[in-house]
Amino acid sequence: SLGNTAIFNALCEATELDKQDIATLRDIFKRKSIPDLDTFLKDNAIKEADKFSALISLDGDDQVLDRALKVFADFPKVVEAINDLIKLNKVFNGNGVNLMFDLGEVKAYEYHNGIVFAAYHPSYSKALAQGGRYNGLSQSLGVSRDATGFSFDLKFLIQNQKSNSIKSKVLNVPTSDDPELKAFINDLRLQGFIVSQDFTNSNNLDVKKVDGKWALKD
Repeated sequence: SLGNTAIFNALCEATELDKQDIATLRDIFKRKSIPDLDTFLKDNAIKEADKFSALISLDGDDQVLDRALKVFADFPKVVEAINDLIKLNKVFNGNGVNLMFDLGEVKAYEYHNGIVFAAYHPSYSKALAQGGRYNGLSQSLGVSRDATGFSFDLKFLIQNQKSNSIKSKVLNVPTSDDPELKAFINDLRLQGFIVSQDFTNSNNLDVKKVDGKWALKD
């Protein structure tokens, strides 16, 4: 799933919230507690309270992106953050990958300030890996650098791995925008192969095109 913490941050900035209110809202969004959000908005005079109520529930397939553009049409920075997700969605769709989105995602660590992600498997409710963008993390050292990182629970992965006789086989394939090659790569990965795309365009490849179709070399 994909999110963008810039959406929450831009909405807080536009509504001129103080640090305490932002911290409270961040905790509520992190826990996805709609009852706590309703209570907080009822007890505090928050500008555009209805927008926060909408944001916490904006999750699902890519249709939520279109809905979000309508909800936040009057908030340019929020719209910009949503459009970043739309661009990424087009890239993934072009590679045959359908994504889920959580526009109210804020992450536990406040240094995330852009696109964030979590990778799931149908067999587990826990994210196998998660991370995101954190531009400016090194700013305190005098140099602001753009960065992206992720983490995963190695113990969880080891405990839940399934044996597969071909998992250790790594296939080297060319880098190309060919949609047929992309589909072939996806099929190989579904079979359990590890696929490495060669950006050097070397001849050390494990696939070839035969009669217009991609296949493994003998």
